[in-house]
Amino acid sequence: RMVVGRGRLGSVQVMVVKHIAVLAAGVAAAGGGLALWNAVLSELARRRLRLGVRMVEAPLPSGGKVKMAVYEAGEGDYTVVLDAGLGMSALSWSWVMEDVAKKCHVVALDRPGLGASPPLQAKGWLRRVDAIVEANRAVLQAMGVSKNLILVGHSTSGMHVRLHALLHPSEVAGAVLVDTAHEGQLDQVEGSSVYNSYPPPPPHHPPPC
Repeated sequence: RMVVGRGRLGSVQVMVVKHIAVLAAGVAAAGGGLALWNAVLSELARRRLRLGVRMVEAPLPSGGKVKMAVYEAGEGDYTVVLDAGLGMSALSWSWVMEDVAKKCHVVALDRPGLGASPPLQAKGWLRRVDAIVEANRAVLQAMGVSKNLILVGHSTSGMHVRLHALLHPSEVAGAVLVDTAHEGQLDQVEGSSVYNSYPPPPPHHPPPC
């Protein structure tokens, strides 16, 4: 786990990490039944918290469009963007959103094919880290959210957070990495695994941490 931040964001980031620590403890204890239990809890939380959800469609710089279900709560100068782990719905963050929304604007995205978001026609496209970052950023920009971002990524989504911050540092005010995956941890994996889709650093940029 690594927490990165700057400026006046300490209290928000500490709050995010505190609630995520409780979630992580549950993950470790639950074992194989976690996915089903998480889905049940998330739906109950959505109903209890009355989280607003809307579909946002945005053009992609590389061509075509993407449509995602977006959950929002709270208001403030900073926007906490919650990116769920591999194969998980944005509602896995619902318990975190409740408290974080008391201090700032919170957004959680259902990536294409997950939760309430329709799938993309090209399935392989979804698995590339740079393509996921492009889609997430396009949807955020369509919402008018393009600065003062605090990016939070769990598991494989930590790679999304790192690449977004690397390519668009002026947009990112801070980041929280929660039990995140790294592109080098499974360097023997072959095929279209998300772990070997992290692109090389662009020219004049340092290598990813």
